[in-house]
Amino acid sequence: MKAMPYISTVGIAGPGDSLANPEKTFNTLELVRSVSASLHICLSTNGLMLADYADELLRLKVGYITVTVNSTDVAIAEKIYRWVRFRGKNYYGQEGATLLLERQREGLLKLKGKGIFLKINILYIPGVNDSHIQTVAQQAKEMGAHLVNVMPLIPAPGSAFEKIKRPEQVELEKMQIAVGSEIETMKHCRQCRSDAAGMLGKESVKELKCQSIKTKT
Repeated sequence: MKAMPYISTVGIAGPGDSLANPEKTFNTLELVRSVSASLHICLSTNGLMLADYADELLRLKVGYITVTVNSTDVAIAEKIYRWVRFRGKNYYGQEGATLLLERQREGLLKLKGKGIFLKINILYIPGVNDSHIQTVAQQAKEMGAHLVNVMPLIPAPGSAFEKIKRPEQVELEKMQIAVGSEIETMKHCRQCRSDAAGMLGKESVKELKCQSIKTKT
């Protein structure tokens, strides 16, 4: 905050899922709240554990939550998610996909109308979920979402989708227009690193020397 006094929002976006280690996540949010009651807090998650921690998120006055929902159709979802780990057990194929989609829906509905701004991220994967994205946006609105962000796939070497071509900008914009007929669409996403700090276009990922925060235990 001393290095960038203009910052108004603090978020936990990864790497990994913010609710996979809830103790550290909520401890961090408690520390942020101990420094400032006015800072906006946001959180990104795949939604698997969202319903379990909805009350805690409300207590800490988390104002913005982003949930990545790449499909609401089990047949498509099982092509995207190889497995889902839930409460110490791995679920595969249709069973895992069904579990994830049900949990995402449960979490979103639990926060619907509770004063939290809900954003849905949808990864645009050509040939996998592209024909389904508009439906996801429509159902996201029904589940209480205020905004949808369609993000193009970034093929990673060694991943299951490494041979899928990243959507062209014109394809992305066409998809955003289609989704915009269902719900407000975010168009300024820069797919920032999870450790980015600063303002759009002026992000910094340099290590900042931060004074440690001591709390009474």
